[in-house]
Amino acid sequence: MASGSFRTTLFLAAISTAIIALVVAGLLFGESMRRRTDQRIEQTLVSEARLAADLLSRSALPDTASIAVFDEEADPWDGCSTRV
Repeated sequence: MASGSFRTTLFLAAISTAIIALVVAGLLFGESMRRRTDQRIEQTLVSEARLAADLLSRSALPDTASIAVFDEEADPWDGCSTRV
């Protein structure tokens, strides 16, 4: 009967250790993903601010500005890795 008790105790200890390890891994993974998401949002906002600043710093657009004019302005930013 003593060996059954030992096996039960060992089993519970192993299960407890596995659960604790999974919880810690989950917390670390969640924190890592949060940081990556925050960095990506920050990069996107910086890119958008630079684009807006670049467009505003150029000479005034003609009064007859059309979509084609804005499209030409956006062409240099075509290779940008950020999404708008």
